[in-house]
Amino acid sequence: MDRLEVGQALRVARHTAQALSEAHKNNVIHRDIKPANLMVDHTGRIKVMDFGLAKMVGGPEQTLVSVTGQLVGTLPYMSPEQTTGNPDEVDTRTDVYALGVTLYELLTGSYPYPVVGQVADVLRHITETQPTPPTRQWTAGSGISARSSRRLREGECPIDDELQTIVLKAL
Repeated sequence: MDRLEVGQALRVARHTAQALSEAHKNNVIHRDIKPANLMVDHTGRIKVMDFGLAKMVGGPEQTLVSVTGQLVGTLPYMSPEQTTGNPDEVDTRTDVYALGVTLYELLTGSYPYPVVGQVADVLRHITETQPTPPTRQWTAGSGISARSSRRLREGECPIDDELQTIVLKAL
């Protein structure tokens, strides 16, 4: 996704959360929320795409695309519960967590913890490393641009405390 303004990033998060809420009401967990699976339609609404790794809550543990005991999803967006490979630990929190990582990435241009290196190291970071607060990770060159409802000085971080709390709570 291109660099967004704060309001645009929040709109992406809100529309995605609404879509996930509907999926969760129907006992479906997406398990692969990430920017590449979020598309903008002709009306400007975000559509959640690619339910290929989705799982029905209470459904069969083995499907055509996932097998019990295997990791499924995109590593940087996996929840700590998802990294265990135990399907009993995967629930709606998995999608909320991945939405938190996605919003973090939209706001800062990076991930909340290191995701490069050996898979075991990345898994350890997902499960053990506290996310860097978005306001400490944001830079003017890679993070979101200024919030239109608030005047900021050049180079001032547009992520306020309330938004940071929301992102960290999702993570």
